[in-house]
Amino acid sequence: MSPEFDRRRTRRYGVRLKLRWKLTNSQRMVLDQGTGLTVDVSSTGLQFEGSQPLRVGEILELFIDWPAMLDDITPLQFFVSGIVVRSRGKQTAVRIIHHGFRTRSMSGNIRELLASSCVT
Repeated sequence: MSPEFDRRRTRRYGVRLKLRWKLTNSQRMVLDQGTGLTVDVSSTGLQFEGSQPLRVGEILELFIDWPAMLDDITPLQFFVSGIVVRSRGKQTAVRIIHHGFRTRSMSGNIRELLASSCVT
């Protein structure tokens, strides 16, 4: 879409990052889940390509693998909760309600490798 016809208020950044999503109800019970890749991200929303179509109005939690690490050691993930505002095929747009960074658990192999490299 050309910039003169784009009515969005915030700038979007085209990034391709792996994510996991969970469809939840108002009590935060998980109803469904899947995986995908971000298409673009802004301060107020994001669009992603998912493993299945989602309906407008559904509440999602997204866990996005962040490319930077905390203290160059600990993997991070960007956490988003939001509402589906648009869906076409497997592409879903989400309005962000809450967001933040969390540490991501490491696999056993990576933990062992880091531990062995710290031993002198």
